[in-house]
This record gives sequence, C-alpha cells and structure tokens, in this order.
Amino acid sequence: MRITAYRTGNNAVGGVVLTFVDRTDYMLAEQRFHQLLESVPDAMILSNNIGEIVQVNRHAERLFGYEPGNMIGLPLDSLLPERFRERHQENRLQFYRKPLARPMGRPGLQLFALRADGNEFPADIAIGPIPGYYDQMYVATVRDIGTRRCQEFSLARANKMFYVFANWTQAHYLSSDKMGRSLELLCRNLVSVEGCSRCWICLDDTAPGMGLTLIAHGGFASTESTLPEPDWIDPGYGLTPLVIRRLVDKGVTDKLRQAAFGWGCNSILSIPMMAADRRVGVLVVCSMASDAFSVDEVSLWQTLSSSLAATLAMLPHSSLASKGS
Repeated sequence: MRITAYRTGNNAVGGVVLTFVDRTDYMLAEQRFHQLLESVPDAMILSNNIGEIVQVNRHAERLFGYEPGNMIGLPLDSLLPERFRERHQENRLQFYRKPLARPMGRPGLQLFALRADGNEFPADIAIGPIPGYYDQMYVATVRDIGTRRCQEFSLARANKMFYVFANWTQAHYLSSDKMGRSLELLCRNLVSVEGCSRCWICLDDTAPGMGLTLIAHGGFASTESTLPEPDWIDPGYGLTPLVIRRLVDKGVTDKLRQAAFGWGCNSILSIPMMAADRRVGVLVVCSMASDAFSVDEVSLWQTLSSSLAATLAMLPHSSLASKGS
C-alpha cells in the first residue's frame, strides 16, 4: 500500500489517496530466490553497491563461522585477510564500473578468505551482478579448497623429497666427505622443499641414557642466535612420530616455543630414526604452515628417515664427529 496526500487549490491537504499494489508475484519471486540460494552447495554472499553484505545462505555462515544473521551489514572486506583489503577495495570499484560474471583474482594467484575466528583458508571465489534488482546487487560464490590444495601440495612435496633423498644417497656413496658434512648438505637440501623451513638431525649417544647430539641442521642463517637443542623435541624410543601443530599445546617446552615463534614455524614433526629395533637418532622438520604434516606426509617422512637410519646404523660415531674435516 502507498499513501499519497491529496491537495486542494490553495495547497491545503484535502485528503489522501491510497494505492494498493498486489505484491504476490514479487513475494513469490523473493521466496523462490531464497530457496535457490539455500539449495546451492557453496557459500553465497549478496552485497550492495557500497560493499555491504545484505544476504547470505547457511553455507556461507557455516564456512565463515558466523552465527545466523551476524554477517548481514558487514563490509565484504571483513571476510578477507588484512593484507588483501586495500587492493580489494580498488578492484571492487573497478568491477562495479564493468560488472561481469567472472572468477575473482588473476591466473596463478591463490586467494584466501578469513573466518570469524581469525583463521584463514584458501578459497576459489566467483563474482557477478544480479540482474533484475532496482538497486544494483552482486553475488560472490566462495568455496573452501583447503583439502584439494593440501593434496596437491603434499604430492608436489613428496616428489621433491624423494628427489632430494635420491640425490643425497647417490652423492654420499660417490663422495669421500665425512658423513657429518654430508648430513649438513642433506638438511640444507631438505629445506628447499616447499613447506619445510628448518630441519635438524640428532644422533643417539653411544652410551645408554646419555641423550642426543645435534649433528646437522639446515635453514638456519649463519648469524642465527638460536639453534636447536637436542632435547627440545625428543619423540621417545617408540615407532610413533611426534607431530606438533599448535605451539601452545602442552608438552612443548618454553625454549622450543620461543625459538619456533622466532623462526616463524607453526608446525613441527619429530621422527625417531629406527634401524631394525634400534633408534639411531631423531629427524626434526619445521613448517611455517599451521596445518602441515598430514597422515600421508608423516608416513612418507617415516619411510625416508628409516632409509637414512639404515645408512647411519652402519657407521661409527667417529665418522660424524667432525663435519668439516
């Protein structure tokens, strides 16, 4: 219903005119649109021409971790990590001038979105205008590709790891270098594998109960003030690797936590190097990713560490004592 004042010749209000409009078709169209929005298996976010969220489906609320209704009125930029927001505002204004349905970003660029709890996730995002609205509206479709990306990332990393170990094995048997120097080279090559930022190798001392000795490390600058200490992350004498994905968890020593934060490491894997039933030492790998070291990856690292342990078990500690000679 619309109410309009009726005025007489002297501009005095002489009455009102009531206009009734049948909105049944409009309401049915809105209802069908809402049902369509909820039926889409991806997160759908509708925004206006000033970049405010006006409607979302339940998939979007679950994906971004918001309570029902709490996303309405938020700026679109709040769903992006801080480092992308300024550039996104510029790109959004360009898109408004020529709104065409298209994937967001450019080829080769990995997009990230931001959940309500502050955690990021890799995403595929498509954007486009919604025709038929009296005010211009836009829709963004968001899909979490974390699982797919992790699988692709793990496969590429596995191939690189095998390449590094194969090259190192061949170089070791063809070289007259001391094993300690050779292990140092192995560590440096391992940190060239994407996702592996630092690593070190400790060997068990020959005398029982004497602990571990740091023998090689990679990824640390020559001016590094904090190098790993052997007892920081000992996985024990079993066959089970120790995986730390949260440095605030119990069991992480204060020294290791402080050092890892300084290194920029968020995940740590410590693998006992087992030759038959005897532990030879420990291989430790650090990653900057907070969700590194999947089950398959850990299994791969175990296989490679076992191969390394078999080689080391045949050598006396004296061949490792002097890395440079």
